[in-house]
Amino acid sequence: VAFSAGLRPDPLTVTVTDGPTASASPSGVSTLAPSASQGPSAPPSSCTMKVLTKRGELNLSFFNPSRPKVAVDRRNMVLAMTDSKTKSLYVVFYKLGDDDEWVRVNFLVEETDRNFPAEFSLALSGTRALLGIPYADPEDSGDYHNSIVFIYEQGDRRLWEKVGDPLLPSGPYHSGFGHFVDIDGDLAVVGTHHVIGINDESVYIFRRDRNMWTLIGKIGLPSVEDVLVAGNTIAVSSGEHIHLYNYNEALDAVEPLQEQLGKSILTLDLSRDYLIYSTRSSRNIETFVYYRQPTNQTFALRQQLRPSTYDNGFGRSLVFEKDILVVAGKSKTFILSLQNGNWEEFGILDTAHDRYQISDRNLLAIDMNGEFYSFNLEDCAPMSTQAPSLSMAPTASHSLVPSASANPSEPPSLSIIPSESPSASQVPTSLSPVLIPPSAMPSSMPTSIRLSEVIKLLTPLSGELLKVKGSPQYKAAMWIANEDPIPNISTGGMGLDLDDPRFEQRYIMALFYFAMDGENWQQNQGWMSSQSECLWYGVKGNSDGCPEGCIKKSDLDYDMICRIGMGFDNNLYGEIPSELGYLSEMRWFEIQDDYLFGTIPSTLGTGWTKLHTFLVSENSLSGGFPRTFESNKMLGTIFMGHNQFGGTFPNVFTTLKNLKWLDVEDNGFVGDLPTEMGELKALRILNIINNNMTGNIPDTWDEKNLIEDFEISDNNFIGSLPANLGKAKFLKDFHASRNQLTGSIPASYFTLEYLQELYLDENNMVGGLPQTDEPFYNGLQELSIHSNSFSGHFPVKYFENTLRIKVLSLHNNDLMGSITENICARLDPSLGYTRLNELTADCGKISCECCICYEYGKVVSEPSPRSPSPVVASGPTTTPTAESYESTDQDEANWQARPTRAPNSLVQNRDTLGIQEMIEKTVLQRFASFDGMGKNDVRYQALDWILFNDGRQLTTDDDSLSQRYILALLAFSLDSLAWHHCGEHRVFTQVTKEFVAEDCEVWNIVMGQYEKHNVWLTSVDECHWYGVICSGDGVVRGLELMGNDLIGQIPPEISQLVLQYLVLAGNCLYGTIPPEIGTMPYLISLELQGNGLSGEIPSELYDASKLHQLNVAMQYGYSSVCTMSNGTTVNTMYEQGGVYSRKYNPGLWGNILEANVNKWMNMVGLHIFDNSFSGTISDEIGDLKYLEYLRAHNNVFRGYIPNGFQKLKELREAYLQNNELYSDIPPNIGDLENLEDLRLHENEMYGPIPDSLYTLRKLKKLWLHDTMSCKYVDGWCESTMIDSDFGFSGTISTKIGNLSKLSQLLISNNPLTGTLPTELGLCEDLSLLRVHKTNIGGSVPKEVCLLRDKKLDRSQWQKYV
Repeated sequence: VAFSAGLRPDPLTVTVTDGPTASASPSGVSTLAPSASQGPSAPPSSCTMKVLTKRGELNLSFFNPSRPKVAVDRRNMVLAMTDSKTKSLYVVFYKLGDDDEWVRVNFLVEETDRNFPAEFSLALSGTRALLGIPYADPEDSGDYHNSIVFIYEQGDRRLWEKVGDPLLPSGPYHSGFGHFVDIDGDLAVVGTHHVIGINDESVYIFRRDRNMWTLIGKIGLPSVEDVLVAGNTIAVSSGEHIHLYNYNEALDAVEPLQEQLGKSILTLDLSRDYLIYSTRSSRNIETFVYYRQPTNQTFALRQQLRPSTYDNGFGRSLVFEKDILVVAGKSKTFILSLQNGNWEEFGILDTAHDRYQISDRNLLAIDMNGEFYSFNLEDCAPMSTQAPSLSMAPTASHSLVPSASANPSEPPSLSIIPSESPSASQVPTSLSPVLIPPSAMPSSMPTSIRLSEVIKLLTPLSGELLKVKGSPQYKAAMWIANEDPIPNISTGGMGLDLDDPRFEQRYIMALFYFAMDGENWQQNQGWMSSQSECLWYGVKGNSDGCPEGCIKKSDLDYDMICRIGMGFDNNLYGEIPSELGYLSEMRWFEIQDDYLFGTIPSTLGTGWTKLHTFLVSENSLSGGFPRTFESNKMLGTIFMGHNQFGGTFPNVFTTLKNLKWLDVEDNGFVGDLPTEMGELKALRILNIINNNMTGNIPDTWDEKNLIEDFEISDNNFIGSLPANLGKAKFLKDFHASRNQLTGSIPASYFTLEYLQELYLDENNMVGGLPQTDEPFYNGLQELSIHSNSFSGHFPVKYFENTLRIKVLSLHNNDLMGSITENICARLDPSLGYTRLNELTADCGKISCECCICYEYGKVVSEPSPRSPSPVVASGPTTTPTAESYESTDQDEANWQARPTRAPNSLVQNRDTLGIQEMIEKTVLQRFASFDGMGKNDVRYQALDWILFNDGRQLTTDDDSLSQRYILALLAFSLDSLAWHHCGEHRVFTQVTKEFVAEDCEVWNIVMGQYEKHNVWLTSVDECHWYGVICSGDGVVRGLELMGNDLIGQIPPEISQLVLQYLVLAGNCLYGTIPPEIGTMPYLISLELQGNGLSGEIPSELYDASKLHQLNVAMQYGYSSVCTMSNGTTVNTMYEQGGVYSRKYNPGLWGNILEANVNKWMNMVGLHIFDNSFSGTISDEIGDLKYLEYLRAHNNVFRGYIPNGFQKLKELREAYLQNNELYSDIPPNIGDLENLEDLRLHENEMYGPIPDSLYTLRKLKKLWLHDTMSCKYVDGWCESTMIDSDFGFSGTISTKIGNLSKLSQLLISNNPLTGTLPTELGLCEDLSLLRVHKTNIGGSVPKEVCLLRDKKLDRSQWQKYV
């Protein structure tokens, strides 16, 4: 409902058009459409929308209200507001009369001698109300009674009065106590807002007993954004997650129920049966419904809500009561009712408000300016006589549209009219996927003869669900019976014959599509098309043993699906259909970071006997891992982390003898870790972090175990560390923090030569570190043992000279000694990845000038940031001091949004509104709008600069307006005030902040001199700003800001520049690569290497077909440290730069070298090393006919080197080392006539070296070493295992003499045989030869020995074995 200025009807009449009937849209979704046979519509029924404030029935004119707060329950309402004149606090109580008008009962005035804060809180439950008044004490006096919560009750005469003692915090001072309140019956919850640490008491729970309120529990969280209580369930939003607790009446205590539900919580509401919340993702807002499970009282995912008409703000505010749910969008309000356990949309209001409350069938809408509106839902929509639903009809779209008025002075009347019946392309599948309750009755059999035959044929697979209309099984059967467009060769029509061998497989894939809400996937190319199901997105692709997504079986005349790989965050929603188990050739199954719920069907274990990879992490799956997978001989990788799995740790894992990687992090598994886990000799990675495991850690490990990464932190393990784990000689990472472990570190651990990370912090361990030079000191990179009872001398000398150590966390122990300057020097930021990132100690026991110092478990001092190694200065700057200027936080925020130089005068008659509209229409991405955008939003700050502070004062007629705005946005987004060069556009003086000079100087290391540039956000032409490259016509064509301390996330609006070169390498960028970059049609070079980017590589990037160079390397394990202008340190080693999390950044991931790679037809240099890219290398890579540099090492690529690799005629460098390739060298490798450098080491390679390799006359470096398990000594990979089943075999051919340019030959640690051929002496440039740990025998030919003396400097021989 829209109210125009000056027209405030009181009351406002709304009419409802009767007569729509349900009709089926082409997609099977019911909509409202007029009936053809209905005739004239019935007289409209009356519905009133009333303005309650100002002249309305709430009658607040007496109070001079300022931002009133409201709470409603049943037919009662309470308002709290401060008087804008007297600063008094009024609490006003109302009841809803029989005529649906609010009648004031009474009001109370809180007498006080101080001002009340604006952010007080209010809650109402029946005849009880809470008023929370948080108070910030500027003197920090500790007088926590300034923060208070008052209690009100309705007395015998229906009048409200304040009762009992107020609720107060206990213990430490909390100035934010009462910022959030809620009440239900005899339970009240009070939340604070300003919390310092994670152990602070941030939520208080009170219980009413005999008219007295007693504190029964406290909850400590790092931040609180909302609190709710319903029955005995308490929900606390930390902004990032929802934490659920239960009040145990028997114990009179509060216990955890569920933790960390959801991500980036925007708003939520709670009842005794439902939890509904919205989250803010990078793309939009998403809203989810959880329902309470009767078995364990926890909440499980039920629906994801989607509006019937697009609104990118859907979910920004919501409220529900019983069977009515109201969800606000950006411009509309959506009203839903509860239908058979699902929330279904039945009406839309063409207006949106700030907040909502529901009382009975009365909807209250509150605007930010304090206006209240009342809307009787029962008058405005057909109401069901069948409780508890609001509407018997399915989802129906309504619009509130003003009707024409004959008298313009009168307010327009409004009508709710049904939306036009949408076309097939417009109709949404539904508000959420259809869920069939167990009690649903099958519909009558379909009349279609073919459909009847199809159902009969498929009944052994899907049973009675085929007959339930609306079920995924029914939809799939309907589709394959009547709608499948696949050509029928025998009939010339469409649709497979029922006896076609592909019929069941195609049905199962259609069922998967409908069960997983396929229409709303981010990527669903090919699905439900006429193509073979083997070509549909997620099926087509390469996996181990499944090179094309389907397998051709010799005894069958069709291809069998062996792969479903939907990747990450593809918006799949639903339960895994049990019918998938009939796909008996399945090798690879992947659905990660989506919305799966329910359990893993047991049929998958029965049917998928050849499965080797099962990836379902980051969903909402529950239950356990089916025992039907028992003794699966192929299953090697299982990702089940970040779900809701529970129960006893599945013993079935111990039967999987080929298991190499098991990740069940962040679930609810309990009980002991089975001792049989140590018998899984092939297991390399075991991650059970953050479960509820108990008992002792199994001690069944031995020297045959290949375990490399063992992570059991955040459980409840007890006892000593398993001594035999020290026999697992390949162990690299052992994380056992935050358990209840006791005893000392076993001596066997000190012999682990490859141990890199040892985390034992927050346990009850004792003992000390060895005082002798043990092997584990040589490789140790991260040692965290804080918060234990370790004692003795810290052996500092064994850490002094290492270049490896990155973490030393020693505080909260009894260790003694000192930290030397040699170790402190490792904190130098200029050391990059090799620097020491974390150094903590008890400085009263360990002498240290550079540590973060602890005393009694708390930080008492931190060292000043260590200056990097000296560099040449970048021009004159002035450093602000406390003496020269004293500013407030608000001043700082305002000035960060201001430019360098204010304009001399504003351009007269400048169309600022037109500028805003132009930028919004042509520049802003992802449906963004300046309307409602916060002033701290960098997009708004850039607009503010353009409008009011840019010295050029451009208008809409200026061609450079858009590009200048985008560059300003880039400066605000990436904290230009902190840039190393030419970003500081202000200086401090004694009384104010003034604009800096527009010039800056940058040292050109190549030319050996300073060069003049201009500072960003100055009044000069943006083409002269440092790092900006323009063409002769003044269009920005390139940005080169390498190594300039850029901090933050790349804004998607950068895609609107006409760039050919984008170089942002070596900075402190984090977040994801904006997919919009793929839409830049002229982009030739994209260089983002050496940052902290993460996330899946955007599929849109393949559309940048003109790319010659793509460099996104060094995102994983790369540490770049920058300091923001507000003093916050950013380290790209961690996710989001470590600002919000200390979780290590995994870098970029995704299947970057699979099918779409051939779109980069102009690619010359592809640099993607040091990330987490996975999948296989597609045969299509051979289409990159100009590719010269392929550097893909240090990732997780699997499978074979494809035959298409041999087509890369221009390839000069191929770096594929340190992946998980299982392959031989392609037999025609000799076709790569320009190849100079080939590195395949540290993979699982096999087979002989092909003869064609010896024809590569330009080859200079050939690295084929370490294809077997090895140990590292002084950086060397050495092995005692030489087995012909692994590694390169055969002999070194005499043809090696043809490689006359060969300078490095590394073939060690392979089962090669024979002798070194004398022809090797013909390689006169050879300077590095490693053939140790092979089966090569005989003597070294004298021709090889002479290479040292004939032409080469002896010092160039780095190693000779």
